[in-house]
Amino acid sequence: MICGILLIVWTIPSAENASAGESDPVLATAGALSAAGNFDAAITEYLRYLYFHPTAETIGGVYLNMGNVYLRLSDWENARDAFRRSIRFAPNDSLKNVRRLNLAIHSIAHKNYSLAVLELLKVASFSKQPHLRRKAGFYLGVANVYLLEFDQVEAALAPYFSKDSSDYGRKTWQRLQRLAGKGKTIHPRSPATAKWLSTVFPGLGQLYSGDFKNAVNALALNGLLGYGVTRAFLEQNYVDAVLEGVFLFQRYYMGNRVHAAQIARTRPIKKEKKIAEEILTELGKYLAHKR
Repeated sequence: MICGILLIVWTIPSAENASAGESDPVLATAGALSAAGNFDAAITEYLRYLYFHPTAETIGGVYLNMGNVYLRLSDWENARDAFRRSIRFAPNDSLKNVRRLNLAIHSIAHKNYSLAVLELLKVASFSKQPHLRRKAGFYLGVANVYLLEFDQVEAALAPYFSKDSSDYGRKTWQRLQRLAGKGKTIHPRSPATAKWLSTVFPGLGQLYSGDFKNAVNALALNGLLGYGVTRAFLEQNYVDAVLEGVFLFQRYYMGNRVHAAQIARTRPIKKEKKIAEEILTELGKYLAHKR
C-alpha cells in the first residue's frame, strides 16, 4: 500500500549541504565520493570528520548528509539514527522542525509509522512556522491512513485543507471526509463468535462477518454433505455413510468453522486497507494537481 507521490522527501536547503562541504577538505571529499556513487567511502570520510571534529558547528549537516547516503545504501536503521542526530545538532528550532519532517517522511516510506507520528506531532504542535505545521498535519494524516486510524485521519488533515479554498481542494476534502467516515464505521468481528455460529449452523459465522458469498458456499457444501450421508444410511450403505461422515465432515464442516473465524479476523482489515488505498489515491491526485 504505497503511494509514491505522498512520500516526496522534504529536502533540506542545498545551501546547508554546500556550506558543510566547503568548510573542510574531508567533507568535500565525502561529498564528491557520494556524488560519484561511492557511498561506503563517503560514509568513511564523514565518520573521519566526526571523529576529529566532534564539537564542530557543522556536524548537524554532516549527520544529515550521512543519513541521505545511508538511504542510498538501503540502510534505514543507520539513516534513521543519523537523521535523529542531525535534529539534535540543528542550530535553531526552525531547522530542527524541517529535519523532523524529513525524518518523518522517510519513516513513513520505511513503514515506521509510530516514529513518523511522534515527529510530526512535535512539528504540528510546537513549530512557530505555519507552513511547517500545515505540512506536518498533512503527513500526520498520511501516517494515520497507513495505521488505519481513520478517526485520526480527518482530524490531522482538516487544518491543511481548511487553508485550501480552491474548488478542487474543497471537493477533494469532501471525498476524503466521506472515505474516512466509511473507515470509522468498520468494526472488527469476533473470531470466536463466528466459529461458534458456524458450529451451530454452517455459513452463519461467515454471514455474521459480512461475507455472504462464503456463507452460501459453506451452507451448500455442508448441506450436500448432510444429504449424502443421510441418503447412504437410508440405502443401508453404511460404509460409504461412515466414510463420508468422518472424512468429509472433517474437511467441510470443521473447515467451515475454521474458515468462519479466519474471515472474522481478516475481512475488516481487508476492507480498511481498501479504504486506506482509496484515501491515498485521492491524496496523490491532489498533490499531482498542485504541482
